[in-house]
Amino acid sequence: MAIDGYLAATPYPAHFPREFAPGWIDAALAQSGVGAARAARGRFRYLDLGCGTGFHLLVLAAAHPEGEFVGTDADASSVARATALAAGLGLANLQFVAEPFAATEARIDAGWTYVTALGVLSWVSPENRARVLRIAGKALNPNGVLAVGYNTLPGRAHDIALQRVVAETARERADQGEAVAEALHRLGALAAAGARGLAGSWVDAASGERPDDPDFLPHEFLTEHWAPLDVAEVARGAAAEGLLPAGSLHFLDNRPDWVLTRAQRAIVEAEPDPAARARLVDLCRGTAFRRDLFRRPGDRAPADRLADWLAAACPVTDDAFSTTTTAGRLRFDSPTARAILTALQSGPARLDALDAPGTVADRLNSADALLAAGRIAPASPPADCPAASTVNAWILERVSARLAVPPVQVTRHGVVRPGTEVLAALAAGRALDPAPSRRLALF
Repeated sequence: MAIDGYLAATPYPAHFPREFAPGWIDAALAQSGVGAARAARGRFRYLDLGCGTGFHLLVLAAAHPEGEFVGTDADASSVARATALAAGLGLANLQFVAEPFAATEARIDAGWTYVTALGVLSWVSPENRARVLRIAGKALNPNGVLAVGYNTLPGRAHDIALQRVVAETARERADQGEAVAEALHRLGALAAAGARGLAGSWVDAASGERPDDPDFLPHEFLTEHWAPLDVAEVARGAAAEGLLPAGSLHFLDNRPDWVLTRAQRAIVEAEPDPAARARLVDLCRGTAFRRDLFRRPGDRAPADRLADWLAAACPVTDDAFSTTTTAGRLRFDSPTARAILTALQSGPARLDALDAPGTVADRLNSADALLAAGRIAPASPPADCPAASTVNAWILERVSARLAVPPVQVTRHGVVRPGTEVLAALAAGRALDPAPSRRLALF
């Protein structure tokens, strides 16, 4: 079965894209200087286009009882399963709708805080790509935000020929997952043998990225409209709907001073058109996947970033205070950065509540560096999450049975991936402290 050229014979694997959580989106907006979409733990509406089996929405709805979540997908069977599961887990703030984008565009109302589309734009027809942007332009409230994730040029340019070979080889096979894996393995061997046309592609032996999930591979490679997109074209399509770039969900991307060399910055900053400037940045960095934010223009007070809730995502070690970027090695081993990461080992907290030396600028710069390196992550203020225990028990049951779901857990500060020790304790029936601790790595 194909929907707009997208093969829906098998359900999309359960996943949890951490960057598309409401708190992460708001933290990225704040870092970009454009203000959050809502007050912390304020009520909101969240629309996800192309939700698949909806696992991420199940988890987010449990973690954010203050939100109203709706997921749409043209695959009626996936929506039916997701709807039954949401009801069984007692998630009254989550609804799934089986409909194509054209139907969503026709019926959607205004007033949504978040519209998200992950793994959609690069896999649907140009007509449906435009519909996604029109839906967002129609649905978002004046302070709302569109978050999209898509394959982009130039980083996925090497995969254009690869995808065509894989699609033609595997499309008619009965077991498409196995067929795609075989085709990629063969192409990987060809890349290792020095095939110049595969250098830099997904199967390039030097890249270390060899996808092997048979449930995922057909969704990635067997779509009729598969294409990496030009960021400038996406930005101009969003602008036609009244939505302008508002930063990236990848914190490092919001700091060009950390990802571009001085010479590159001089050339990029001389380009007056923001969309063309973003394209130049991607050319400098070889960007393969973007996680972009768009919102309506308007005067907004910048967020009070000192009020941001943060959580540790790693222990304090000497190598925690540097990371590699496309411009070189970024080092941020300062008393302020060390104090922030050390204080967060006790659990999530507001930035202004941490005992860290230095000026406000020192704190914000250190927090940016720690976020960009993945040493800390956004967290939500504590809240009572009534459905957490039910959802957590359901996830643990499947993880223990080695079923294909991400081993995440809902806590009063958001969603976390428990460390090995904690997951073992949970599987053995021991309780999880509702507050993330240093043993929990936040997404």
